[in-house]
Amino acid sequence: MLNIILNKMQSCEDDGARPRGAHDEIGALAKMRMSRHSKGRENGSKIGLVIGLFCGWALSSSALTALLRGRVDLDSIIGMDLAPSQYHRLDVFTRDGTVSI
Repeated sequence: MLNIILNKMQSCEDDGARPRGAHDEIGALAKMRMSRHSKGRENGSKIGLVIGLFCGWALSSSALTALLRGRVDLDSIIGMDLAPSQYHRLDVFTRDGTVSI
C-alpha cells in the first residue's frame, strides 16, 4: 500500500503538482467534499490523493522511502504517526507491529 502512495506522490512531483497540503488546506478540502452545494462536492472530488500534514512541513517521497527502507517492509505498512516534536520519533504501523524510527 505504501508503495502505491509513494509512486503516486512521485508521479505528482514529476508533473510539478503539490500532492500534499497543510492541515488548513486539507480541512478546507474535507469541507468541500461534505458541502451541501453540488459544485463544492464536485470540485472536492477532483483530488485523487490527499495527504494531510501539519503546517510548515514538507514530505519528500524519496526521503521518506530512504528513511524507511531497510527498517521496515514497505509493503507491510498500514499507517504512520509522527509523534509530537519533543519525542523525535516516527511510529510506523505494520502488519507485524509498530516500529519507532
